[in-house]
Amino acid sequence: MKPIITQQEVLIKTDTQFAHRQWADKDSPGAQNLYAIEQLEKACWDGLVKELIPELDLLRDMTKKLWLWQIHTTQSFLALDFYEFPGPKQREYSIDPYLFMAETLMN
Repeated sequence: MKPIITQQEVLIKTDTQFAHRQWADKDSPGAQNLYAIEQLEKACWDGLVKELIPELDLLRDMTKKLWLWQIHTTQSFLALDFYEFPGPKQREYSIDPYLFMAETLMN
């Protein structure tokens, strides 16, 4: 029996005021040279997702810890992929429109 891989996706729209806030630390080197979306992506990689979006419940099952494994930058959003451990992405269950629309068209 195949193990159940826990994965969660979060989409952050990049054409909103939320995405264009000042996320980077002003004292960090090179922070002034980053665009707003790059600052948001850096903040996510730095582990600030729970602070950025406190309503986000990444740990429904307290026995599993989800890690940020990948960030996809698209034209209109950042797609954050959280996994318990890396495995194949289940495209048919994805909320990423670029993935599930491609899967729908293939059927």
